[in-house]
Amino acid sequence: MATDDLGTCDRTVLASKGGPLHVRTPLIVSKPMSALLGRDVYLKLDAMQPSGSFKLRGIGYTCQKAIAEGANALVSSSGGNAGLATAYAGQRLRAPTTVVVPETTPEFIRERLRSLGAQVIVHGSQWSEAHAHAVALNDDVGGKLVHPYEDVDTWTGHATLVHEMCAQLRDAGETVPPSFICTCVGGGGLLLGIAQGLREVGWAKTDVVVSETVGCDSLYQSVQKNELVTLPAITSVAKSLGAAQVSPSAFDLTKQWKREGKSPRIH
Repeated sequence: MATDDLGTCDRTVLASKGGPLHVRTPLIVSKPMSALLGRDVYLKLDAMQPSGSFKLRGIGYTCQKAIAEGANALVSSSGGNAGLATAYAGQRLRAPTTVVVPETTPEFIRERLRSLGAQVIVHGSQWSEAHAHAVALNDDVGGKLVHPYEDVDTWTGHATLVHEMCAQLRDAGETVPPSFICTCVGGGGLLLGIAQGLREVGWAKTDVVVSETVGCDSLYQSVQKNELVTLPAITSVAKSLGAAQVSPSAFDLTKQWKREGKSPRIH
């Protein structure tokens, strides 16, 4: 992986742990979408990460840094992708890993977690209850509590997505930054990582278009009411995308750029 793909990740930490746990994923032109919009549209295929999603970028870096700084175990709360990323990282780093999942997590996900060597504990009817149990467990073992999205190291790891795209677009002969990046929002960790990456590579005029499904639209509801909103329940079928309350940092980000006097860049 090229060094300019890593952004502000601590290279000493990564070197001491054998390099980043995530891989460089393809960036391809979508011919159908390009034809539809009349401009080049690129797709970043981060579902090809070893754990199955972009989560490995941020959570992998968070786990590597924690182990390098002396953590003796990893404890995660997740309904899906974040737990898989933590379990994969734990396996690679040879660290005891526990993932607490809510009752709504499908059995096949629990089995995938176990296949990666993680201890799986089922607790509560929703993620917030599983997370509270994970916090208590982590206090007992003195490990690293790996939050699905609320961690500055996780955002730094996710920012590598933008650094990677910047290098790939340059290699493809693109001479101007993309007009916008389109992504989804659950808790907001990916959004915060993308925003950090945009600042770091100097793509000041690139907008971010974020989408949520009806039933887990905590960021949209918060923006509409201009205050953090906690949804009474996650009713979307996209359970792994659901966060009853978006990260306060992600919500603040939607207002921050406006306060700075720039054109609204998050849509």
